[in-house]
Amino acid sequence: MKLPAIAAKSFNEYQNHPVYRSIFQQTLNHLRQIFSPIARAKLVHSKIEQHLKQNLVDPVVAKHISCKKGCTACCHTQVSISHDEAELLSNKILNGSIIIDIDRITNQAQVGDDSAKWYKLDYQSRQCVFLDSEGECSVYADRPSVCRTNYSISDASLCSTEDGVEKSHRLLNTHQSNMVLTAGYYAAKGGGALPHLIWKKITAKFDKKSRSKENNP
Repeated sequence: MKLPAIAAKSFNEYQNHPVYRSIFQQTLNHLRQIFSPIARAKLVHSKIEQHLKQNLVDPVVAKHISCKKGCTACCHTQVSISHDEAELLSNKILNGSIIIDIDRITNQAQVGDDSAKWYKLDYQSRQCVFLDSEGECSVYADRPSVCRTNYSISDASLCSTEDGVEKSHRLLNTHQSNMVLTAGYYAAKGGGALPHLIWKKITAKFDKKSRSKENNP
């Protein structure tokens, strides 16, 4: 199972810890009872937020988080999502509640899951298709799990990838949330790069609609 790097690190380190293992297993058991991928994604997001509150309630922690409203550095990195999250976000595009730049996501999707190719794209071309003209996330309530759990506690300048290079910087430990995230990936049977998965979802559904019209003129 290919997981987002930070979540994979947490899972590998704590999968045998009784508390963290329990969080993972209980979440996975719950998710396996839910048929809808969208409902599963929303449950994962809800559980992640519950655990994050425990991290963020400490004023000392909040003081050292460098992520602020208006900072969009991470919105130019290669974000990973689960297949369930891809279903949730592609559905918002297909039902018209969110408008995205189709040319941008098509271009981004061509690199697949290859991070080396991703960072060869220029900075503006890497901008997340859900980032609006005001520099805010247009799907904030349904943003991916990794966008919820990755809080930088290093200088904000280290988050920048304008030069095409990911720099080493410290992240807040969110192990409990990462165990929930991992359970979400297991329930969804994996994931991949956001642009690639969403592009596949929306093109597959457009193709299905086209075939349906051809068969039922």
